[in-house]
Amino acid sequence: MKFYHFTRRGAVDGILKQGILAGIAPFGLNNIFVSLTSLLDPNDNGLITGQKLVENISPQFDFMAGHYPNLISGLAPCRELQLFDQTEVALEIEIDQHDPNLMDYDSFIDLALERLKHNQTKKVLFKAAGLASARFPIGGPNDAQDAEAKRIINSNQPIAPHWYFYRGTIPASMITVKYRNESGLYS
Repeated sequence: MKFYHFTRRGAVDGILKQGILAGIAPFGLNNIFVSLTSLLDPNDNGLITGQKLVENISPQFDFMAGHYPNLISGLAPCRELQLFDQTEVALEIEIDQHDPNLMDYDSFIDLALERLKHNQTKKVLFKAAGLASARFPIGGPNDAQDAEAKRIINSNQPIAPHWYFYRGTIPASMITVKYRNESGLYS
């Protein structure tokens, strides 16, 4: 089965040497999993897309400045933070759907609930909250994220059936690099 992991151009050389390392995942399960999607579409995957944040104008400036101080330019109180674009490259990975390291979003939520010591009654809420947070990759008002989670729950649609997680590093030998062209397609 084909899966995709999106990243920025500057990360490709390292990935082709080390593979895709486990990184940020919902609910604090960081450095355990690589997040994947079965869709060759970066939208709604919680990716930074090259936004420019301006101090005292962009509500996310302070939060992102704490994570990426080297991307700040200018002088206070009007500094700018030019973020990178995590959608420049799609890494295509072929993984057997029965690989024991591969889990769908539903199974990932089960693991998160277990690790966070919550029962299954909160499963739909956790699934919706994870998807809602991905729609605000650089943060946003909590009330807007809460409203999005409620909208997702009330839609009665499957929640993120295209999201998957892979436990551990994905070896470089499994990766094909696809660059985004000017029309927005990957090849």
